[in-house]
Amino acid sequence: MRRTPLAQWKQVLVLSAAILLLAPVGQALAGCGCDHPPPGYAPVMPAFGSPGKEVRLNAPSGTEFLVGAPYLVKIGGADVAVAAESTSHLKLQVPADAQPGPTEIEIVGPDATHKYEKVDFTVLSAAPVVPEQNGLFAVEDFTASISEDGTLLVPFNLSEVAAETQFLVVLRGLPVSFEQDEVVFHNADGVDLTLFTLAVDDATERQWGSYYGWDVEQDRGFTRTVFRRKIMKALFGDLSDQLTYWRHEFDTYKVAHQVGGSHEVDETGYHKSDGTLHIDHDHLVLAVSGKLRGADGTDRSTWPDLSPGSETVDVFVLTLQSPVPLEPEMMAGQLTGSLLLNAFSQMNLESWGSYDRGDDDDDD
Repeated sequence: MRRTPLAQWKQVLVLSAAILLLAPVGQALAGCGCDHPPPGYAPVMPAFGSPGKEVRLNAPSGTEFLVGAPYLVKIGGADVAVAAESTSHLKLQVPADAQPGPTEIEIVGPDATHKYEKVDFTVLSAAPVVPEQNGLFAVEDFTASISEDGTLLVPFNLSEVAAETQFLVVLRGLPVSFEQDEVVFHNADGVDLTLFTLAVDDATERQWGSYYGWDVEQDRGFTRTVFRRKIMKALFGDLSDQLTYWRHEFDTYKVAHQVGGSHEVDETGYHKSDGTLHIDHDHLVLAVSGKLRGADGTDRSTWPDLSPGSETVDVFVLTLQSPVPLEPEMMAGQLTGSLLLNAFSQMNLESWGSYDRGDDDDDD
């Protein structure tokens, strides 16, 4: 059997206790962050997926699938056999050997052949699992996908991170430059986590989500903190710009969503026991629609867009547990300036964990 690819993180630096004292103390938070609108209808839902992710192929307009009939789905260079459970769609999991990047999908069935364009779906690599501890973490030779419209897509698995944490993300090997309005955080189901259906006066009531995307200067409990979505520009020529992202504690979330909890999730994983929509906040996809930084480093209008396909990069994530959002300048200036510079100038990338998409003969 093919092995599901696993990103192997290796910690390269651990923050000292003195750095933790820089973070101001905030109040404990609670609530639910499921007030995000679901994604709109699309031929393939979600429009991206890592190996093992269930995707839904909707029947083209005016057509139906034959319930119980066998279909062969060709996706990312791999073949998947499925049986239709509905006339309106097919369900399948992204195969482990599907190649990252935008892909055409072809469905061959007893009644007809259906095709989906590359713009409809992008195969992602397996999401790196971010550890719950302070430090700088890296995964080398990661295959990042670029969708047909030139959007860079990088998945992250934050299921092990329950503490309130701020993240800084930077890529090496792809000098992509982006502005604050060119970044969106989706979850693995395609939900835009920067859009909300619930209007609140106090943004601290938006719980179990992130504070990337709005100001919290006037929020209760954050009186000493001003956090705006800001992009820190790259330190070196082959690095991407730096993105900061903060989310609060998730222990309350995990307790509430477990069996018997106030927000218990049903067996599908998409709804709570009362029938309302459940939003996954553990499996995220960073979407960046930026440009490749030019040699002159100044005239962004002349820089090229990202080309559809995939790129091999090194992914770095700097984490710092903090009860409140930290200024991006703090992350970049006080932490990135010392830690990333040291890591890139002194650490040997060949000694770090590598990203493995290989196969083995073990059965699931």
